Amino acid sequence: MKKLVLYCSITGGTKKVAEAIAEELKCEVIDLRKTPVSEIPFNDLDYLFIGSGVYGGKLHNNMLALTKNKDFLQAITENIKTLGLFSTYAGSPDSSKKAINDFKQALPTDTQTNLEEFYCKGTLFKIFGMGRPVAKDLEKGRMWAKQIVSR
Repeated sequence: MKKLVLYCSITGGTKKVAEAIAEELKCEVIDLRKTPVSEIPFNDLDYLFIGSGVYGGKLHNNMLALTKNKDFLQAITENIKTLGLFSTYAGSPDSSKKAINDFKQALPTDTQTNLEEFYCKGTLFKIFGMGRPVAKDLEKGRMWAKQIVSR
């Protein structure tokens, strides 16, 4: 069972969550800001976890670009069992819920992949949410991912 964690993080909060999930699942973690999408082996995955901070009410542009990538779209309609979507927010959890929902709305309607969501308070440029996510937040993210792959 192949697993992978992808993320986009500007302030570092989403990176912390991504690394915690990857550590729990003993899988690779890839920064979408540094790795071209063309280098990601989507067709070889059973579980994919992707995360982003919420910036101006939206997920990072590199994460949104996945909704137009043919390899990603093929994988979520053919082989990925579960797509775990996670995000960090500085203000309200509603901003994460809306941003994730916008991402899901951009996916094809024939997606066979189960979609799961996780939201976590993050930091906004050391102004809001100082020190977040904290150890308790990271543990919740680990347990969320572990529960998904153990079904």
